[in-house]
Amino acid sequence: DAETEAFLENSYAKSERLLTQLYHRVAKPLLCMFMSVTSANGFLRRGSMFVLSGEQFRRLIVGSDSGDHQQQQEPLFDSLLDLGAGDGNVTSHYAGYFRRVFATEMATVMTWRLAERGYTVVDPITWLPTQPAIDAEPELDAHYDLIGCFNLLDRCEAPLDLLAQAKRRLRPGSGRLLLAVVVPLRQFCEFAPGNRPAQVLAVSGPTFEEQLASLVSNVLRPQGWAVVRWAKAPYLCEGDLYQSFYHLLMPCCCYGLRIDWE
Repeated sequence: DAETEAFLENSYAKSERLLTQLYHRVAKPLLCMFMSVTSANGFLRRGSMFVLSGEQFRRLIVGSDSGDHQQQQEPLFDSLLDLGAGDGNVTSHYAGYFRRVFATEMATVMTWRLAERGYTVVDPITWLPTQPAIDAEPELDAHYDLIGCFNLLDRCEAPLDLLAQAKRRLRPGSGRLLLAVVVPLRQFCEFAPGNRPAQVLAVSGPTFEEQLASLVSNVLRPQGWAVVRWAKAPYLCEGDLYQSFYHLLMPCCCYGLRIDWE
């Protein structure tokens, strides 16, 4: 759609900036001597990603009969929490549907980028604001209308704990989890010893369909989640001097999930 095309056109333009790309090629290895790859990319403002456009988000979460969001005078929801939001580019495409946007990030540099966009950075462990308002009581019972978890389940150390915590933090009765998982699933944790997660997801199968089926039956349903909608989506990343943009050969799968109280 138009937003996807705009992201690709911007990626082409960035790739053609020769001096910028040469600077990135020299600076990134030097920065990685002192910080993680994620932080280095955030510092250089490179490698932004794209998963869902605003229209694709509306169709997946709100539904196809919700009307044109451009005609909406007010946001449709109160609060969004985006987990592992990176530099916030993915979040930005659907943040307009919410009155308040919260985000987590393990990489300190990325938290700077999120704050620059006006998002409230919350603690990546408790999912509560790191700097609560003066004289305000801690929001220990804070709930969110939607929690976004884009390409994080296979990148965090304890994915099953993350899913359980998401259930506790969603608004009872109406909260939804938007989960994007790259298929085939290969777990890798940047901040864990040996890059190995503490919890292994029981996802298997040689085909896209079998991976999806095992993810739902072995991971999501035992955790008490019910799939509302799902879709294939592109997983795009800004490129470099040699290639304008990168994409995964296998797409990510996006789920709109509700808590199955039964």
